[in-house]
Amino acid sequence: MTERKLTAGVKYCGHCNPQEDGPALVRKLQSRLPELKVVPWNDRTYDVLLVVSACPSDCATRPAFNGPRIEVAAGEVRYWQVPPGHPAEHLLQTCLEEGIKVFRFQADRAE
Repeated sequence: MTERKLTAGVKYCGHCNPQEDGPALVRKLQSRLPELKVVPWNDRTYDVLLVVSACPSDCATRPAFNGPRIEVAAGEVRYWQVPPGHPAEHLLQTCLEEGIKVFRFQADRAE
């Protein structure tokens, strides 16, 4: 079996009022999850879409995508409030780790 990485397309907001550094968040995820490959959202060859807004306004546009989507705004992931001391990156990492498990399970079943 050839192990294929889970590919995430990333769509950022315009960072007009940044309270969180979206690109830094994604870089941290990449360093913690070597199973994750990150591509621009308009690449269109990804398994999951990450929509990253840098403030609670959550103004990032949502491109059309029929697969799983994880949305991050400053202090929350998929509209879940992240408690102080538990940065959004940890909750997002948990979501992606679960996605990687599901992805591997599906890949194993396909063979």
